[in-house]
Amino acid sequence: MSRFKVQRDGRTIWDEDFNYDALLRINGDFPNDAERLKYAHAIANALNAAEIPTGRERAADR
Repeated sequence: MSRFKVQRDGRTIWDEDFNYDALLRINGDFPNDAERLKYAHAIANALNAAEIPTGRERAADR
């Protein structure tokens, strides 16, 4: 399961880790919606490939 998800229009990526409740907004001079969506998926894929600790894992380290 992917932790980072892209909103359908590609304007937002959100983290499914509810301890952080974080989202990233995608803004820019994209030529069209399809390019923005492609860009958002590339970012989400990179985040999903990284080993980013969850909020629970960080709390356990304290």
